[in-house]
Amino acid sequence: MPENDPAPSGEPAPDAPERRVAGDIARRGLLAGPPLVLFCALGWGLDGLWSALLALGLVLMNFLAGAAIIGFCARISPAALMGGVLGGYFLRLGIITAVVVPIRHAGWFDALPFALVLLVLHIGLLIWELRHVAATLTHPGLHPGSGLFRTGAPRRPRRNRGDEPDSDAARITEATVSS
Repeated sequence: MPENDPAPSGEPAPDAPERRVAGDIARRGLLAGPPLVLFCALGWGLDGLWSALLALGLVLMNFLAGAAIIGFCARISPAALMGGVLGGYFLRLGIITAVVVPIRHAGWFDALPFALVLLVLHIGLLIWELRHVAATLTHPGLHPGSGLFRTGAPRRPRRNRGDEPDSDAARITEATVSS
């Protein structure tokens, strides 16, 4: 193996982009999940609470398992990565199905709050994380300092959104007026 291989022992790199992104999604899910679970508990009682908690657990497991599959297959080859992602998708859908099918007629399981939390969290967390993912080779994974719990990384500079004066434009205006 090459000497500069980040994970020569076969272990996944601790700072692998897919692990950081999945970890950030899981942390955001732990923040966004409880209000949804509470909403389901208020609307459907204890059955809604247990169903929503099950959905929350499946969503977090789904994202973390997806990252683990990507991390494992990426060390093998690009073909293994593509096959692993596709096969992992079907495997994770199968796990969700295997969890739901045996309990769908249980007295404590309510399909509506389960489906609500499952769909809202999957889509909502992906949209929420979209703002924080860097698709560049300089910062693969998350933008520096954009994780949910910042760990000392510098923050990205804010872009001027039009509601605050641009310092360069103000300097140009001042230079034009004074000449």
